Amino acid sequence: MVTKQYLKVATFSALFLMGAEPALAAPLALFTSPLVFNQNDITGFEAMDCNVVNVGRVPRSGTISIIRLDGQLLSSVRYEIAPGVGAGTSVTTLPVTIAPSAVTVAYCKVTVRRGGKVRASLIVRNAGGNTIAVSEAQ
Repeated sequence: MVTKQYLKVATFSALFLMGAEPALAAPLALFTSPLVFNQNDITGFEAMDCNVVNVGRVPRSGTISIIRLDGQLLSSVRYEIAPGVGAGTSVTTLPVTIAPSAVTVAYCKVTVRRGGKVRASLIVRNAGGNTIAVSEAQ
């Protein structure tokens, strides 16, 4: 009995030291705070961008989504990025279902398969390409 326990601990320790991750690890999910977007604002709404960068040492993959507070998916992409590389998705026009006000509140959700070291944010840019609001994912 003691020998079996020792073998299990030794095997897990060896895998951990080699950098292996548990096969059943749940995806990590990061969320930004919601931001308000107004497509008809004087500043000239241009885009909302959700970006992720891999700050770890191994490649990472997952999904990047921009979601309205009512749950409507505005944009979603899958990503696979090497260390030091980023990916993102943008919304440049709001769905017709939001009209006539063209105002919405949305947040960014980033999932990372098997966890990992990533940073993510939601950015609102005006027509001139200037950032007017940022929300960091946690």
